[in-house]
Amino acid sequence: MGQSPTEVKKLLVINMATTITIKEDTKKVLATLKGNKDWDSFLKELAFESGSLATRRELIRKRLEELFVE
Repeated sequence: MGQSPTEVKKLLVINMATTITIKEDTKKVLATLKGNKDWDSFLKELAFESGSLATRRELIRKRLEELFVE
């Protein structure tokens, strides 16, 4: 079964490369952390880790609040 034009367009948009503007010193720091990974994989991993860390931090905050309220 073929894909609709909308589905094809979504696939094209998802797979398009893009650029972001950052300062050179920021890129150097990120490049050091990136190591041998490609930029796409590295930035996705960084974004997921950041979200995961925020979630864990919130769970810990709530638990501490419960402990001190009791």
